[in-house]
Amino acid sequence: MKNKLQNEIYDTIKKRHSTRQFSKQAPDLEMINMIAETGILAPYAGANGIPREEIRKIYIFPPNTENRKKLEEIIQKQLLKNAKKLSVLSIFLPKLKSFSQRIYGFSKNGIPGLSKGTYLILVAEKKGFPPVAKQAAAHALQSMWIYAVSLGLGFQMLSALSTLSSNKDVFNLLGLEHGKYELDGCLVGIPDTLHMNKEFDTSKSIKSL
Repeated sequence: MKNKLQNEIYDTIKKRHSTRQFSKQAPDLEMINMIAETGILAPYAGANGIPREEIRKIYIFPPNTENRKKLEEIIQKQLLKNAKKLSVLSIFLPKLKSFSQRIYGFSKNGIPGLSKGTYLILVAEKKGFPPVAKQAAAHALQSMWIYAVSLGLGFQMLSALSTLSSNKDVFNLLGLEHGKYELDGCLVGIPDTLHMNKEFDTSKSIKSL
C-alpha cells in the first residue's frame, strides 16, 4: 500500500505534460532556482573522473533580459540552419518534409513560449567516458519537470536546444569551452490554460518476462 508521499509523487508524475501556452506573468525566481537545484542533484555519470562541480551546469535565462535576447537570436539562427539541412534531406526522405516546414516556421516566427513570461533553462552536461552526457542531461530535465509540476508550473522541453551542442556562439555566451558539453533545456512558466491528461491504460505497455 502506498503512503501519502508515494501517492503525491505518483499523482505528480501522472499530471506531467508539455505546456504549450504560458502566461505573460513570470513565476518567482526563487521557485525557478529550486527547480534548477533539483536538476543539479539528478543522477550523473560519476565514474568518468570529472570533478563534481564540473559535470553539470545549469543556466537560467529570465524573460526580457539582454542575455535572453542573445540566446533567442542564436536559437533562431540555428533553427534556420537546421531547417535548410532538413529541406535537402526531405528530397530523399519525403517523411521529413512536414517536420522541415515546421522547423522553418519556428526559425521565422519564433518558438511561441519564448516570447512570454517564461524562464529558459539550459543544462550543460560535460562529455566524458562512458559517453552518457545526453542521458545524464535528460535525468536533470526529468527531475526539474517533476518538481515544476509539483509547484503548479508549466514545463516545455525545447528540442531545439540540443542542437546547440556544436554552436560556438552559445558556448561563448555561457563562458564554456566549445564542444566540451552536451546541451539541452526547457521553458518553465505559469500555464495559461488548464490541461487535463487523457486516461491511458499503461498495463498494455508493460510486460513482465
